[in-house]
Amino acid sequence: MDEKYQEIISNTLNLFYKYGIRSLTIDDICRHLSISKKTIYKYISNKSDLVEKAINKSFEIMQKNILLYYDIKGNAIDKIISLSRHTIEECRNFNPIILFELKEYYAGIYDKFLSERKNLILGLCEDNIKQGISEDIYRSNIPIDLYAKINFYNSELFLNKELMQSLNNYSVTQISMALIDNSVRSVVNENGIKYYEQQILKIHQNNK
Repeated sequence: MDEKYQEIISNTLNLFYKYGIRSLTIDDICRHLSISKKTIYKYISNKSDLVEKAINKSFEIMQKNILLYYDIKGNAIDKIISLSRHTIEECRNFNPIILFELKEYYAGIYDKFLSERKNLILGLCEDNIKQGISEDIYRSNIPIDLYAKINFYNSELFLNKELMQSLNNYSVTQISMALIDNSVRSVVNENGIKYYEQQILKIHQNNK
């Protein structure tokens, strides 16, 4: 697609993040983007089509960022910590209403987004466990498929409105660090736990 299309979709996605999806009409979006309805309808057929294109863009960005922070030099524990710290920052800036509205009003688009996200993260969870075993920092007898799925579903916590509301006494950082701790400690061996605790100590010291 051409540059104008990319500009419209990217800017629309930013509007959805800021205001939510339901409250914005095509007229509102055109006004914010300073374009005519004639222009926007060159690239979309209706609002549902625009939402789908914007969410596809959101997944592309998410995938790029996840791989950027995961594909670092280091062992399996380094990769979990790097990706999780990135996730903390993302969650701080993310407006959860966009997912709640997708689920309520655009169920098909929501289901597709979750499916693609699941395939991406579950694959990384499996790769991470295999890497950790090969590096002798994870236990060798781990049922890889089971533990990968458990770690994936732990990562889904931020998509669960009710669960997040029940944890509103805790910050995103506290919740995220608890999830990291739970995930790592469930798979590491003696070598891994020593290394993990050293890295966490460094993080705490750097944050002082």
